[in-house]
Amino acid sequence: MLFRSKMELLIDKKRDYILVIISELIIQISSMLLVLNIISGFQIGEIIFLDPWILLFFFVSALILRGKLFIQCSMTEAPLLSNPFAYLLIFFFLFVSVFLVNNYVAYITFGFSNFHDLALYNQAMYNFVHGNGFVNPVWSNNLLGDHSELILIPLSLLYIFWQSPLFLLYLQSIAIAAAIFPLFFLSRQKLGSSFWALIICLLYLTFPMILNLSVWVEFRPIVFAIPIVFTAFYFYDKDKRSIFVLLMLVSTLIKETMPLVMATTGLYILLLSRKKSINRVTGLILLFTGTALFFFMIKVLIPFYRGAPFDHFVRLIGGDNIFMSLLKDPMMLFRNGEFLSSGKIQYFLSSFYRTGFIPFCSFIVLIPLSSWAQVLLSPDHSVVGQTWHNTPIIVFMFISLIFGIVNLKRIKEVLARVALFGLLLSLIISGLPAFRALALNPIISRGVFVQDVNTKKYDDLKSALKSIPKDSAIYTTFRFLPYVSSREEVYWYPKIERWSDADYILFAPGTFLEPAGEKKLAEALNSGLYSRLTVVGETEVWKRL
Repeated sequence: MLFRSKMELLIDKKRDYILVIISELIIQISSMLLVLNIISGFQIGEIIFLDPWILLFFFVSALILRGKLFIQCSMTEAPLLSNPFAYLLIFFFLFVSVFLVNNYVAYITFGFSNFHDLALYNQAMYNFVHGNGFVNPVWSNNLLGDHSELILIPLSLLYIFWQSPLFLLYLQSIAIAAAIFPLFFLSRQKLGSSFWALIICLLYLTFPMILNLSVWVEFRPIVFAIPIVFTAFYFYDKDKRSIFVLLMLVSTLIKETMPLVMATTGLYILLLSRKKSINRVTGLILLFTGTALFFFMIKVLIPFYRGAPFDHFVRLIGGDNIFMSLLKDPMMLFRNGEFLSSGKIQYFLSSFYRTGFIPFCSFIVLIPLSSWAQVLLSPDHSVVGQTWHNTPIIVFMFISLIFGIVNLKRIKEVLARVALFGLLLSLIISGLPAFRALALNPIISRGVFVQDVNTKKYDDLKSALKSIPKDSAIYTTFRFLPYVSSREEVYWYPKIERWSDADYILFAPGTFLEPAGEKKLAEALNSGLYSRLTVVGETEVWKRL
C-alpha cells in the first residue's frame, strides 16, 4: 500500500477501532487512486466515474476521521500520523510536478505576463558562467547595478549544467515547494502535532501568493528567502543561535531589502521575543549587521555596478522626501488616499483572511517592515500586485501564524483549537480548489499573452534560431527575449535602440510590447543594412549585409 500505517493511536473503544480501520482503508484506496490519476493525466477518474476532487475529499475526510478530530480534547493530542514524512514527500512531489508543468506550458505558449525579467536574469547568468560577469545588454547594465542579488553567484554553479530560462523557472518552483520541509518541522515543533503541521504546509502550498510566485512571475531570486528564513526560525526555536544568525546572514545575499529584515528581526529579539535563551547579544548582532549591510549595498555595492546613485528603494515607497513628509504631517497618508486605497485594503484582506488573521496574534508579523512600507506607502498601486516585493510578508505571515496559534493556546486552549479548525476549513474551501484548477488545467488564462494552446509559434521560433550562430548578437522583440537570451548579446526595443549593433534581427507579428517597437523595427529593416535570411511560419530572420 502507498501509506503503511502502524495505527499508533490510543484506542479506548471498539467504535474507535472500527472507525480507524474504515478510515485507513479509505486513505489507502483514495491516495492510490489520486497518484494513479496524476500519473495517467487524470484519465483514471473518468474511467471509474470519480472526479479527482471527490477522491481528494475522501482522502482528507478519512484523515480527519482517523485522527478523531472531533473526539480529541487537547490540541497537543491532535490527530497523529504514523509516517508524516511520507505525506510530506507526496505533497512536495505533487506540487513540484504541477508547478513545473505550468511553467513549461507557459514557456512554450508565450504565456508569461512579463518577458524581459526572465530574459534579464537568464542572460546575466549566461554571461557570468562564461566569464563576463553579470553584464546584461537586455537591460543595458550590470545586473548587480539593479539589485544586490548576490545569491545568483552560488546559483550559477547549478546553472552551468543547464543554461536555459527553463532551468531558472524549475529551480524557483523547487525552492518554493521545498520550503514545506522547514515549515513542517517548525510547525510540528511548536504545535506538537504532525497532522496540523501538514495542514499548515498544505495551506502554504495552496496560498494564492505562492501559486502566483510559482506559475506567474517568471524568475525572482527573492523566493529563495522563503526556505532559508523558515529554516532560520526553526533553529531559532531550537535555541541554535549560531545557525540562526548564519542563515539570516545568508538571506541577506538574496536582495538589498533582506538586510532590513535581518535588522528588524534583531529588534524583535531585543524588544518582544519571549525566548530568554536567545539573548540580547544575538539581537544586537542582527540589528547592527543588518543595518550596516543594507547601507553598504544601497550606498556602495549597487552604485558601484550601476555607475549612479541607487534610488529604487526610495522610489518604491513614495519619493525622496517621503520620510520627512511623514514626520511633519502623518495625516497626509489618509488625505491623499494612498495608505487606505481600495486596492490596498483588498490586498490586505485577501492576504490574511485565509489565515483567519491569526498571524496578528504574534509580533513576528511586523518583522518585514520594509515590505509593508512598499505596499502601504507606495503611490504606485501596481506594487500591491507584484508578489515578489511582498515575499518577506508571506514568509513571516506563516511563521507568525504558527507562533500566533501558540499564543492563543496560552490564553485559552479552545481558542487554539478553533483557530486550527478554521485553517482546515480555509484549506478545504479556498486552497484546494485553487490548486485543483491549476493541476487539472495547466493552460490557465494568463492574460492577453496567451493566444492559444498551439505551440506552432514556439516551434517556428526554434527552427528559425537554427539559422543564427550562437555567438551572434540579436536584435529582437519583447516576447522573443527569453528564448534567445542564452547568448552574450541580445538587444530589444524600446529599452535598447542600438539595432545597428546586431548581426541578426528576429521578429514575428504580435510579439511587440508596444507600437513604438514596430516603428523601430521598420527603421532597421529599411536601413539597407539587413536582408531577409529565412522565414519560418510568421517568424522572420534578417541578416546583416
